[in-house]
Amino acid sequence: MLELRASKIGGCVRQYVMLLRSGEEPELTVRQKLYFAVGKRLEPVIAEHAGYPLNILFNDSCKVEIPINNDILLTGHPDGEFQNWVIECKTMRSFAYRKARDRGLDVQFPQYLVQVSVYVKGLNAQGVIFLCLDKDASEITELRFRSEELEPYWQKAVANAEKIARWVGKTRLPGREKGLPKWACSLAYCPLTSCRYHFAHPANIKSKRFRQSGKP
Repeated sequence: MLELRASKIGGCVRQYVMLLRSGEEPELTVRQKLYFAVGKRLEPVIAEHAGYPLNILFNDSCKVEIPINNDILLTGHPDGEFQNWVIECKTMRSFAYRKARDRGLDVQFPQYLVQVSVYVKGLNAQGVIFLCLDKDASEITELRFRSEELEPYWQKAVANAEKIARWVGKTRLPGREKGLPKWACSLAYCPLTSCRYHFAHPANIKSKRFRQSGKP
């Protein structure tokens, strides 16, 4: 059975297929290690300052598992649960935080909703409460999405999982992602230098910014 992680299922399908084919996770950069470590350590601080008791956090003790078509297993570790609502803590820089707050998390970071849709479905929860921290300005915003609002994102999770399962055994790769943000292909966020930048952004190949970015 192919095990797929909820935290990756809403992102770049092409990247996930390449990771699965390699059979191992690429080594994280120092920046990535620090980013994830800081985010994990801040979870209890975020929950406490948002007015929630610390015992709502799972601390990786809860694992959601959902089988799809008897050959795919979607898995993930939600941050916590409060009164049948999934708790998900997100730490962001100011520019990302403002966009998520003002434009909507579903518009700015739809992959997060795909991720938590798996948690909500697996725990049969009422919905999700995002606790978003602006780590530059030390501001917290609470955003809620009910389970029925997450249904389209759950369908996206299933569709992506089935697509990944179809492609992982092939020799070719799926086509470039539609609507993929530029930052998702930067070396800071994607370690797969064998995946050429122009597959995602063909118009930017000759740009000065591209040449200076050190991409292959």
